[in-house]
Amino acid sequence: MTVEELLKIDDTFIEYKVYSFWQNNNYKSIIRVIHDRFGNKTSSFYDQNWNYIKLKYQKDDIHEPIEKPAIFEELIKNSMILSRDFDHVRVDFMYTNGKLYFGELTFADTSGFVKFDSREIDEYFGSLWVQNVGIYE
Repeated sequence: MTVEELLKIDDTFIEYKVYSFWQNNNYKSIIRVIHDRFGNKTSSFYDQNWNYIKLKYQKDDIHEPIEKPAIFEELIKNSMILSRDFDHVRVDFMYTNGKLYFGELTFADTSGFVKFDSREIDEYFGSLWVQNVGIYE
């Protein structure tokens, strides 16, 4: 049994995967919302201002836009804190029964094997990740 299954204690269960990027002390993020994880799984994507980004990822169907959640500010604040030491990391959270839970930090989403449905979206994600060149020289 997974942690997600243990936490699914009511119908409010939802997953947030926050792709966090730091460039010269500037934080940017893209939020993936996973709906109905244990049924007909769908995803929706948003920029850090909660503007909907229509794209298909993995085998998930595209979910229609939803309203910005009440926990949005908490989600972004915690993502910023947890990702601060990295150029890029995905910060995962689970929300259920009125509480937000931290899931994990992921440095290689799907080990880099899944492509976005368009080259433009792939390039957009890539443009957010500007590594700190020269730190290992």
